[in-house]
Amino acid sequence: MELVLKLPKGKPPFIGVLFGVEQQHSGEKMHADMVQKYGRANYRIVLEHTPSALNMRLICEEHVVVYFYNHLSYDAERLKSWLYITKHNTLFNFGHVGKLTNNHQLLLSMPERKKFFVKVISVEFITVEDTDVDLPYTTNYRKW
Repeated sequence: MELVLKLPKGKPPFIGVLFGVEQQHSGEKMHADMVQKYGRANYRIVLEHTPSALNMRLICEEHVVVYFYNHLSYDAERLKSWLYITKHNTLFNFGHVGKLTNNHQLLLSMPERKKFFVKVISVEFITVEDTDVDLPYTTNYRKW
């Protein structure tokens, strides 16, 4: 799975997860209740950068649900730029994306075939640093 970041003209910034051709079916089924049961709710995203991976948490406090996306591949410079450009935004779109020819396309959730996207009201980036103690500590890098 790969982190997808876009700045579409006339729409909120987009953050999503790209599923490869072989993984598209699992992308349609993974966390499908997010769209089918809680699609109208607001979510927030926490991006957690560790020394070995980028993990994402999609949190819906209204329904007390957390969706996990671990070990995402990503372009560090693009992520840094996207976070800087969107630092004052209060509305984002999140979705599961597949690749059709050379274009990204929203996947449809299974079994109801709804477009796989939800509204996000905040994105937070935290880093988890190595320390000499058993439990690492987290530091806020950016929160708005």
